[in-house]
Amino acid sequence: MDVAIHPLAIINISDHCTRTRLAKSPERSVGILMGRQEAKKVSVLDSVELKIVDRTIDRAQFTTSLELYKAVYPTSELMGWYSAGAPLHDDDKLLHKQFQEFNESPLFLVLDADAKQAMGDDKKELPVTLYELRLTVVAERSETNFFPLPFMIETIEPERVAVDHMARGVPAMGRGSTSSTLTAPLGSLYNAVSMLKGRVQLLRKFIEATRTGAVPLDRALLREAVSLCLQTDALKADLGRDHLDEAKLVTYLSVVAKETAAVNGVLEKFFIAHPPGIEGHMHDKPERSGGAGTGAGGKTKGMM
Repeated sequence: MDVAIHPLAIINISDHCTRTRLAKSPERSVGILMGRQEAKKVSVLDSVELKIVDRTIDRAQFTTSLELYKAVYPTSELMGWYSAGAPLHDDDKLLHKQFQEFNESPLFLVLDADAKQAMGDDKKELPVTLYELRLTVVAERSETNFFPLPFMIETIEPERVAVDHMARGVPAMGRGSTSSTLTAPLGSLYNAVSMLKGRVQLLRKFIEATRTGAVPLDRALLREAVSLCLQTDALKADLGRDHLDEAKLVTYLSVVAKETAAVNGVLEKFFIAHPPGIEGHMHDKPERSGGAGTGAGGKTKGMM
């Protein structure tokens, strides 16, 4: 049997384990593996979290989660279950038997969250082990044990794009790097604010130097500096004026938008009634003193 695990399932399991550890919850990170089976090839596509109560799966939550998942992905089936933490747990066989009610031969995936310390930073192997339960005979006694099962990582194009995007946002572990998806926009914002601060300090030094006479008086530059200061809210605060809060600002903007729309409507009606480029509109209207008869008589006279 060939088993292929997709990155989405591993990412979900890792995220579940991380959240459980950060919450300092004593519960195990357990869930089910969803995927498809075609002949002898099994593809694990996704995972769904489960709740364990007294070494027993929560049947109500399990049934609801499975029904909701199959309603969205009707071709997916229960392929097995996963656990995050120690390589193997004492209760794994007990839980495995409970999942056998829904799949005769479920897979068991274990994510060793502490494998990084043992492997070191130079290792690039996934701390993931896949097991299957086999019946063996030892000393004329039959017993079931977990045996490792080989697997491969299989991806599709959308998964590769998503994993690459997530990898760019994850800090480089073990290297003291704090780069993430927020680094680029925050870095640009920081550079812009720093540049603005430098320019404001330079402008302030220029005004102080002009006041003390260290720099010759340049009225044109001073006028530009004053116009620049008038565009900021700092001068309004210095003059004792109240700042407009966001609600008032939104109200003013809505009023301006309505008035602008009204003006545009009037202009559209005007151009419909008096289209430009046509002779005789507006200023070339005929005089009404002669009436319709005069127009007609004048036309007849001209023809005669």
